[in-house]
Amino acid sequence: YCTLFPGIFAFASYNESVDEKLREKILSQPVAAAMFFSDPMLWGRDSQLIVDMARKGEWPKGGLPTRDISNPLKLVFCNPDLHWSSNFPAPRFAQGMFRMALEAIYKHEMLEPLQFDVMGKPTRVTYDWATNFLNCDRMYGIGDNQLADIAGANFAGERWRSVLVKTGLYKGGPLQVQPHYLFDSVYEAVTT
Repeated sequence: YCTLFPGIFAFASYNESVDEKLREKILSQPVAAAMFFSDPMLWGRDSQLIVDMARKGEWPKGGLPTRDISNPLKLVFCNPDLHWSSNFPAPRFAQGMFRMALEAIYKHEMLEPLQFDVMGKPTRVTYDWATNFLNCDRMYGIGDNQLADIAGANFAGERWRSVLVKTGLYKGGPLQVQPHYLFDSVYEAVTT
């Protein structure tokens, strides 16, 4: 998109080549869906692109392909986490935080709420899939994020046990969500 629509994001230059068949499709058909596997590095660019791709009705000449009002852009976010841990001493914003920002931008620009689906921990669909795929009597959700890893496993059903480890977001202290087990590391959790 950034290559075929110069100026769509004014703060970067894109020179990727696009073959003619793909070029014609991009220029003539609206994007059907966008899936976020990770939080974007350029929130401004990606927010602008999603709002542009979701815009319904006619575009001025040179704009994106017209999106019929009955065919909305399908958005899927694969990670609802608000924070993640790195070697920086404070949590970093994650994909869930980007989604919240995009919701506010979209509502401001389009005067309607953003429609989307969310998958990943702690959503029920993720644990249901894992339960059916693994088909075990006992399963463990191990992680350092209380609001995703632990909450998800706690709500997944009787066969699941939550295991909180002190290796990332949670380093000790008051609990937001009560885990079944608490360990200092993943190694300790899986060898105990």
